[in-house]
Amino acid sequence: MTALDHDRPADDVLRVRRFTVLADAEPGLLPRLIEPLAKRGLVPRRLEVVAEDATMRLSLSVELDGGAASLLGASLRAIVGVRTVLAEPA
Repeated sequence: MTALDHDRPADDVLRVRRFTVLADAEPGLLPRLIEPLAKRGLVPRRLEVVAEDATMRLSLSVELDGGAASLLGASLRAIVGVRTVLAEPA
């Protein structure tokens, strides 16, 4: 924790968040799921993709604050082909 972290509200502290996305298994969907991270200058600490039949499950962990986590979740949910987005602390 840095000195600046003491001035932030608790939800604004950088933490590793895990997102699980269930989506249609379509060839062009994976790059669209990574795009919201790239736009924010984020590199996932962990990324795993499993495709089974017509469904794809993407799990990723990324370090960001609570406000940014909410925005990222909303961006992922807005992508056509996404069925569910779950967000939780890692």
